[in-house]
Amino acid sequence: TVLHTHGLEGLRTHIRGHVALAAGLADRVAAEPGFALAAPPSLALVCLRCDIGDPDADDRATRALLAAVNASGQAFLTHTVVDGRYAIRVAIGGVTTGAADVDALWDLLRSTAAALHATPAR
Repeated sequence: TVLHTHGLEGLRTHIRGHVALAAGLADRVAAEPGFALAAPPSLALVCLRCDIGDPDADDRATRALLAAVNASGQAFLTHTVVDGRYAIRVAIGGVTTGAADVDALWDLLRSTAAALHATPAR
């Protein structure tokens, strides 16, 4: 759709924008107590987890966070395992996905984690 509508340069701009949104989200995750990057961001993919301080507790909290976010109907995220640890995958790539969507997702992740007592919300 982007290629047909905006051409090759439009597609490049679209991809660069999503890579920048992912980098911004990764910066937020890295700076937020109670969260951690599970791996460095890759293009428009961010893998994150809860970081309580105990690997088993982190995995349980991350699973609970993913389930609660998906159950909310406000976002749909997937999971993976990185170095034996459960992680949430945030893939930013939808044609209409923009900064406001990533901001809303970050707010949802933080508030949901706080509600689950997985991490404090600031």
